[in-house]
Amino acid sequence: MEVAIFFYNILLILLFAMNAQGFGFLWRKGRRKLDFWLMIMFLVFIVDDMLYYLAEFVDKLSASYSTVFAPSTFLAVGVNMAIIFSYYMISHHLRGLEVGYTPCIWWFVFSMCMAAAAAAGQENPVLAVAQNTLLIAIGTGQMFLAGARPGPAVPEGERRGWRRLCWGCGVMMALSGVEYALWYVFPQVSLSSLLNIISQRRFFLEVMSIVMAFAGIAYTGRRQELLTAAPGAGVKPTPAERFAAAYDLTGREREILEQVIAGRTNQEISEALCISLGTVKVHLHNIFQKADVTKRSQLLEEVRGFEEK
Repeated sequence: MEVAIFFYNILLILLFAMNAQGFGFLWRKGRRKLDFWLMIMFLVFIVDDMLYYLAEFVDKLSASYSTVFAPSTFLAVGVNMAIIFSYYMISHHLRGLEVGYTPCIWWFVFSMCMAAAAAAGQENPVLAVAQNTLLIAIGTGQMFLAGARPGPAVPEGERRGWRRLCWGCGVMMALSGVEYALWYVFPQVSLSSLLNIISQRRFFLEVMSIVMAFAGIAYTGRRQELLTAAPGAGVKPTPAERFAAAYDLTGREREILEQVIAGRTNQEISEALCISLGTVKVHLHNIFQKADVTKRSQLLEEVRGFEEK
């Protein structure tokens, strides 16, 4: 059993690490905040899985670390709060909303309150269920909001996939809340028992993280191919990508070019990419200079010229 759990944890950590590396690469290329927070989410997943395995090793597979491995109570709450906060940030950036420092400060205060509630919840199951239900409700709400209203930061061709993923994860997160309540009320019939062959983890959250990992690997792999594909490499670049390669556009300039092609105004581009209006104008001016054009219509004509090249 210990061998099976060991390899299961290694597999999960590898999946999460591949995603963290993939989204980190995309963030370095384009400086898109959505990629940054997806990278953070998977890094926290790695820490979470390592804590789970530590608890399983210490406690001989009897229960999850959040209720048994006492020294990790504060860590467990910290990791859970970090995961939920990453959902919050991802949801906002998917919807094209600006996020300042204030939510970070309030979330820190909220995390301290949750840590105190978790400590009290070890002696009070009702409080533990209430605390867990609140966190699940926040995470589920953010998932459904992101799925319902993806913003201009998400290309039109990707919106359907993002909606399905966010809604699916929202459903699984809601079901995990039901599972957690059942674990307290009817421990012998908890849905976690379906995973007893591996460990007594929470089934729906475990499945959700695995679904996210495989979806992330497919998504980052596809985007990395588009960013690094050379002519004749088997991936046919779009006219915009040919144009960007020909004029040596930076990652941010490529993002702005995509927004211009989509017909968005400078203000809409500013909101979608979470940058100032002045920054948009500077990058757009640089693109104009590189392409030797003076207005958008000329730029779009230049891009269309790469369709036959």
